[in-house]
Amino acid sequence: MALATTSRLLDRAALGLTVALALFLSVPVVLSILTGLMVNQFQGFSAGLSLRWVREVVEQYHGAILLSVWIATLTVLINLVLGTLLAHGLRRTRVSDAGRGREAFRGRD
Repeated sequence: MALATTSRLLDRAALGLTVALALFLSVPVVLSILTGLMVNQFQGFSAGLSLRWVREVVEQYHGAILLSVWIATLTVLINLVLGTLLAHGLRRTRVSDAGRGREAFRGRD
C-alpha cells in the first residue's frame, strides 16, 4: 500500500515538474511572438496587429532560415535511415542482445 502511494506521488511530482518546465520554456516564446505581431508593443493589442516585423525578420534572415530548414531536413532523413537500419538489426539479433540494448536506453524494468 505504501509503495503504491509513493509511486503515485512520484508520478504526480514528475507530471508537475514536466508541466512547469513546459510552461517555463513555452510562455516566453508565445509572448515574444505576440509582441512581434503588435503594431506598438507599448500600447498592446489595442493598437492592432501587424506582420511588419515578421516580414522584416524574414527579409533579413531568409538565408539563415533556409539553411536551418535544410539542416533539419537532412538530420531527419539521416536519423530515419539510421534508425530504421538499427531497428531492423535489433529485430534480427538474439533476444538477450536486444534486451541489453533496451536496458541501456530505458534502464531495467
